Amino acid sequence: MADAGDPPHFTDAVLSEWAPPIASHRHEGDPVDEQENFYACKACGEQVDMRDLRQVLWHEQPGHWPLGLAAANDN
Repeated sequence: MADAGDPPHFTDAVLSEWAPPIASHRHEGDPVDEQENFYACKACGEQVDMRDLRQVLWHEQPGHWPLGLAAANDN
């Protein structure tokens, strides 16, 4: 059982259960390379899709855990 002070974890709530995707777009148009839509989170190292505001906001939380999206997408 998690302690009240533990940070939220992906297994506690699936990303799709939070809310519908909050899509964004680049003002300068789509990048030539798909990888330009992603950055590595400085806190946990996970790749973050900048087109999904839910992911961006999650990775802005201090002490957050990785969402585990790469493993979930591999299935």
